Amino acid sequence: MKKLHIAISTNKMEETVKDYSIRLDMEPCFFISNEYALWRTDALNVSVRQDPTCTPGELRHLGWEDDSAPNFSKEEDVNGITWERFSAQQQANEINDLLELSTKVKVLINQCDAKRTYYLNDIQDKVN
Repeated sequence: MKKLHIAISTNKMEETVKDYSIRLDMEPCFFISNEYALWRTDALNVSVRQDPTCTPGELRHLGWEDDSAPNFSKEEDVNGITWERFSAQQQANEINDLLELSTKVKVLINQCDAKRTYYLNDIQDKVN
């Protein structure tokens, strides 16, 4: 199943997490304080990131979470918008790279009632 991926920049991470949690009627399934948050609904994959290369509130990119994606890919459309295509595991691998911890962080994807939930192990206090 494909999910539309929307990636947005912010400079107000805590406020954004509160706002989007209300709008999406759920807490993020993954959160790195002051850096990154991810929500995964049945239809959407929404990420918010503090990105100094983007204006706050700007669309960083669009894409598809697609379990049939053989690898991560990226291309621009006719309007200059970047579109990514990736599987949930490929996104989990990107999140692991974001963490930059000395210990390996494992992100496991568990299917439950047709929803995937991220479980994180071995995260040091400095992540949150």
